[in-house]
Amino acid sequence: MSSGAALSARRPADQVFGQRHFAFPRRRREPTAENKAAPAMRHELESALALAQTLSPAELPAFLGELEHVRIVALTRISSPAVEARPDQLVEVPEAADRLGVSTDYLYRHSKRFPFTRRMGRKLLFSSNGLDLYLRKR
Repeated sequence: MSSGAALSARRPADQVFGQRHFAFPRRRREPTAENKAAPAMRHELESALALAQTLSPAELPAFLGELEHVRIVALTRISSPAVEARPDQLVEVPEAADRLGVSTDYLYRHSKRFPFTRRMGRKLLFSSNGLDLYLRKR
């Protein structure tokens, strides 16, 4: 018997699709400070865990659906940037014309076409938030 045949006879699990496979022992991970002390679970989650352990099998799908809803809300908050709500300011015609890239004459003549136009007496003003929204859509 050849040495290759003897080796394959002794260790058939080492043969993978006709190629030789050597199984190396896995290195053990040294426990780190993070792994040694498991973080304490939130009190709210401990009650959910206790509920999951006591619910009947028929009630578990509804419970899992509620947990999934909580998970999706948390993921949405993580993935979407925090938006700071700026107070709406009214800007005058020269600034609005500059932001829109049009002349002041054009803005006076076509002010009724813009939904963010505000009139205070004879004075023509424009909503800053409305301008920003209009420019984003354009």
